[in-house]
Amino acid sequence: MKYLEKRNKNLIFLFILIILGISLFFFWTRTIQELKIPADGYFNISFNLTNKGIFSLQNPGLDSEATPTMRRAPGYPYFLSGLVTIFKLEGLQKKCLLKEECDRFLKYISFIFSFICILSIVFLFLTCQLLGANYLASVFVSIISMMLVSKEMIVNYNSESLALVLFSISSYFLASFVKTQKKREIFLFSIFLGLLILTRNVFLYFIPFFFIVILIFGYEKKNNIKQKGINLLIFSLMLTFVISPWMLRNNFIFDSFSIAQSGSVKVLSNRYEHNNMSNKEFLGGFLYWAPIPGIKSLIEKKIPREYWNRYVTESEEGFRVVARKNAAKLIQNTNYSEAKIYLLKKILSDPIQNFKVSILMGWRGLKYCFIFFPFFILFFVKNLKNTFYISIFSLTIFNLLFHSLFTHFNVRYGYPMVYGFAVSTALYFSMRMKKCTKF
Repeated sequence: MKYLEKRNKNLIFLFILIILGISLFFFWTRTIQELKIPADGYFNISFNLTNKGIFSLQNPGLDSEATPTMRRAPGYPYFLSGLVTIFKLEGLQKKCLLKEECDRFLKYISFIFSFICILSIVFLFLTCQLLGANYLASVFVSIISMMLVSKEMIVNYNSESLALVLFSISSYFLASFVKTQKKREIFLFSIFLGLLILTRNVFLYFIPFFFIVILIFGYEKKNNIKQKGINLLIFSLMLTFVISPWMLRNNFIFDSFSIAQSGSVKVLSNRYEHNNMSNKEFLGGFLYWAPIPGIKSLIEKKIPREYWNRYVTESEEGFRVVARKNAAKLIQNTNYSEAKIYLLKKILSDPIQNFKVSILMGWRGLKYCFIFFPFFILFFVKNLKNTFYISIFSLTIFNLLFHSLFTHFNVRYGYPMVYGFAVSTALYFSMRMKKCTKF
């Protein structure tokens, strides 16, 4: 027994060294030219938080008083501001945003995110172990996941990078809760889910989805109605405690309980424009968005333009450019909430076409986890009787379904799905290895 415990500890230590090596490799091989300030305004907000104490998108170079905003969810800007304060990067931040001397500042941020990436992979590994996957399968999928996401996280350090970590931690405590139904697990799950919602507010829509899934598919072990009620009450109270202060702040300042107005109209307009694609464009999309290096340039050389021209993001006729123009016109003529409802009705007005395009969008979103997806399906096919696995992987399933049905599924929206698909892959191969051993 002592030998096995020592071997397991050595394997975990080796695993941590490997993912640390991968992370540092991607960090050191990035050139300064690849490190850029994201164009979404998060760095401006973090600067204003650090130096003015105001959640504002205002350009740091302006001397005028900063005005509050609700254009972005608060989680990521506050996180960036915390990093700047903890690691004493205020001087480098000012040089970057005021004088455009960003090399050292972005190098520090990139280095920090290389370790944040490691944290998400550690929780992936822990979830594999929690659910009974063997060490070899757990290490294998964790290393592959590290290679898939670390390159993007270290270079881009956008809100999805932080969301991936919070998604991993939330999923770990969700899996633990479905297995044990302990109050501590639902308590921690609620807190980290709340932080995830404050980082990517799309996960606010996961809450009703979670209630439905838990009620239908349940837990690994049965419990009484009273215990279920207590657990769901803890979930509701803690989640409200985490997200309600920001919602109240927005209602007080902007007369809206929304967590953010972070481009929802643009996203819905983009999806509606994609819903108007022709059959040729629909077929061309499967080739154009295939998860194969260099496929786009090959398609543009060998396939007629009518199959792929509107997928080019810079094209004036493209889905993205046309959708953004339409969104800008719509916002001019109506308020933000009405614009969202109008576009959502348009998207759902033709359910057959929307379902067809959803298949293509799901295909696009699988870019970073395509290698795991077949095993995710096989795992569920092999566990049709164990419906509680749907509860365990409900965050991953929600992410796939929501973005497939209602957005244009930008590939970065698919970062978090690597987590669930990788864990299910480890479980699938663990099952196969056990059967081989028995045979």
